[in-house]
Amino acid sequence: MFAALYNRKHVIGRDLKKVGGYTLIELMIVVVILGLLAAVSVAGYTRYIRSSHYAEAESAIVDILAKQESYFSTWGKFKSATPHPVSIPENGSVQWAGGNSDWQSLGFSVSQPTRWQYSVIPAGANAVAVIALSRSNGELQIACASTKNQRVRTNDELVGVTAKQICTEIP
Repeated sequence: MFAALYNRKHVIGRDLKKVGGYTLIELMIVVVILGLLAAVSVAGYTRYIRSSHYAEAESAIVDILAKQESYFSTWGKFKSATPHPVSIPENGSVQWAGGNSDWQSLGFSVSQPTRWQYSVIPAGANAVAVIALSRSNGELQIACASTKNQRVRTNDELVGVTAKQICTEIP
């Protein structure tokens, strides 16, 4: 009876030549597809992280501009503020650590660690620009807005323009 189930050409109805796994070509195709999927997902994740970093800067810039308007209504002039934190954060967050007297007179502070260095510079007559700088993986990131045009702009949308042009000549 056992001899009936097994002979040289068949193993329980399957041809011995057909028994096996996947070919090398099939495995290579799967590896290529997985590589493409990984590349697309990493690029999407990087864009997502970058946009979340810009959202942090945008929120702070809008707050600083509101405080500038309040300062202007009280004192009749805008307040410039030196860069704080002192150095541009690179690849991570730093504590705000209270800020200097410029930031304290504006009433601005950051309660959580920040990835951005903020400064306020003159941008023409009766206007200031708020600049946020960060460095991620060696690349300088810029976000800024002015009291003339409160739309926050980033270096992603201003390719080929210098930092000074971005932040002081905001249309």
